[in-house]
Amino acid sequence: MLKYMRSFTCSILVLFFIPVVFTLSHASQVDINSADVATLAKDINGIGTSKAQAIVDYREANGPFATVDDLVQVQGIGVKTLDRIREFVTLTPATDTASSETSASESASVSSDSEQPSLLAN
Repeated sequence: MLKYMRSFTCSILVLFFIPVVFTLSHASQVDINSADVATLAKDINGIGTSKAQAIVDYREANGPFATVDDLVQVQGIGVKTLDRIREFVTLTPATDTASSETSASESASVSSDSEQPSLLAN
């Protein structure tokens, strides 16, 4: 009877801890290119309000982060802090307005070329 009781207890513990461990290891990541101070401070373990404000200030002064590693350029965030918070952060790539303007002008010239009548059709 004791053997079955131990087995049952272990089964209950495993069923309880697996979802907890899975949830903790798959916590959502925060986009450092779009998150506000409150979100950064709340959702990134180890980042308080002052470091969150420094991240936002750096982003506003220098533009969006190109890589997560660029966080070391922020005052108060070093390599050790970055290594500790890396799993909690992500970023959306910055949109390159110059390339999107070029693409828009190229597509406009293609459509204007196709609207002109062909002289070979006669």
